[in-house]
Amino acid sequence: MTERTAATATFVLVHGAGDAGWYWHLTEAELRARGHQTIAPDLPCDNAAASLEDYAGAVADAAAGRPTRPSAGAGAGNPRDLSDLLVSYLG
Repeated sequence: MTERTAATATFVLVHGAGDAGWYWHLTEAELRARGHQTIAPDLPCDNAAASLEDYAGAVADAAAGRPTRPSAGAGAGNPRDLSDLLVSYLG
């Protein structure tokens, strides 16, 4: 019998406006229990002057140096725009 090794991934979990990275704590626990890594940064929601670029920069900084792509999001205007920006930040 051969043992099958599951592939692991790093998930970037982006909370909605007015929330915090903690929003994803239950999801993070489940993913980590399965051997995955998670990143759930706090976005600059308390800064009324923060731009979409500031939000994307916060996520990109948290994910810096890890081979990953945005994986989950919850509200924040237009998540497609944020996803496109993150892809450009993360390469």
